[in-house]
Amino acid sequence: MRKENRDIVDAWSLAHLSFGITVFYITFAITGRRQWWMPSVIIVAGFAWELLENNPWFKRKLRGWGFPDYYGDSGRNMTTDQMFNIIGFSMAFFGPRWFVLLPALNEVLMWFMIGDNTTLAILRAIKN
Repeated sequence: MRKENRDIVDAWSLAHLSFGITVFYITFAITGRRQWWMPSVIIVAGFAWELLENNPWFKRKLRGWGFPDYYGDSGRNMTTDQMFNIIGFSMAFFGPRWFVLLPALNEVLMWFMIGDNTTLAILRAIKN
């Protein structure tokens, strides 16, 4: 049995792409315009998430929330997760405003690909 996710890219990469897009639109909603410092927000938020996600306490929680085989990410998976955060943020920063719809599309795509997505994961966490 693998003890950590060694895949460079996986279905959850779409969730990181969506995270980047969502963080951009949240910061944009707060500031009202694109700012030069905004990319630093996604970098800090992405690193914070990876630290939390790969913390032993949180990994146990994730297993209890419906991810029984989750034992953390490898270094290369964490790196590509961060790259997907930045790509999503950049798409929203430089792209048209309708990109705000992409996270919803990613959720549907993830559900078709793996039968799971971020929304369902959050709902399981709230339920438990």
